[in-house]
Amino acid sequence: MKIYRPFGEDFRIGEIQLTIMANAFGLRTSSTKGANVELTLADCQKYFKKSMLKHKEARVVTFANNKGGVGKTVHAYTFATTACLFGYKVLLIDLDAQMNLSDIFIEDYEGELPSIMDLYDGKNLRNIAIPIEPGLNFVKSNEEIDVLKELFATSAPEKTLNPLNFIRRSLGVVKDEEFILKNKIDEVREDFDLIIIDTNPSIDKVNRSAYFATDHMVIPINPHGFSLSGLPKILPEFISARGKAGYPYKMGDVSILINNPMGSKSFDKFMNEIAEMKELLIPEVINFMPSLNESFNECLPIWSNENTQRWELEAVIRLTKSILDKVFGRTERGIEVEL
Repeated sequence: MKIYRPFGEDFRIGEIQLTIMANAFGLRTSSTKGANVELTLADCQKYFKKSMLKHKEARVVTFANNKGGVGKTVHAYTFATTACLFGYKVLLIDLDAQMNLSDIFIEDYEGELPSIMDLYDGKNLRNIAIPIEPGLNFVKSNEEIDVLKELFATSAPEKTLNPLNFIRRSLGVVKDEEFILKNKIDEVREDFDLIIIDTNPSIDKVNRSAYFATDHMVIPINPHGFSLSGLPKILPEFISARGKAGYPYKMGDVSILINNPMGSKSFDKFMNEIAEMKELLIPEVINFMPSLNESFNECLPIWSNENTQRWELEAVIRLTKSILDKVFGRTERGIEVEL
């Protein structure tokens, strides 16, 4: 069993690189240190934390799309590690049976570590969250997570003749088991600033159990092919789940992340098709960025990848800030902090 840490004990970041990141984040900096200073993760967290809004409990951000290959897992990872650097206490949850996110952080062939399945065996998130870095905890997935679909079935065969079950099905009543994840998340909201969920590429009851707990959904989309076709399916599902969880849907509860646009013609066509949803678009468009996938595959934050170009780093920081602004309703700009 081995845990891979994206920062690690030897993590250092130079003042010049930090200044680039701070400026991309919208901070004005005034330095009192030399250009050769190197800051640890704790230094960076302390520095960026000055710009955070105060809030009482965590916001739950879910990355979702019923289409595969649109960047959900890579962006969930990048958002989590960047938010950690910014001083947010992050809990990252892998809800995908493919376990791509889990495999990046953890080598656990013997199944020694707890997984998301343990929540349904009476444990809570504090029991099963794995410390990855100071400020970053992780809940790994399980290859057998799809068995939850059976647990979430509307009714067991031996109960189908119960008149109450017919009423529940006709009214679309949700089984208590589907709320287990939401209830477990609610128990630890005061322990974190952000709880980030990476879902599987489908519309199923496992993902739906995450939607019940979700405050803000980020939908990564490739603006070509059939990526856009998933929106008419996933949005109603999320809105329905929000309603059944007792939270009325608001326009600001969803963001659309444009990922890897290919060619001006296809991009222009996409923008015309999505014009009615322009309020949901995240301003930062993520163009093809080799270092993003490379950093993910090597369990590195993008700023620790020697192949990362300045524009890539700035784009990731601006994207993270755009999501944070939407999640927390942030309006402040130009906060001045000292390096």
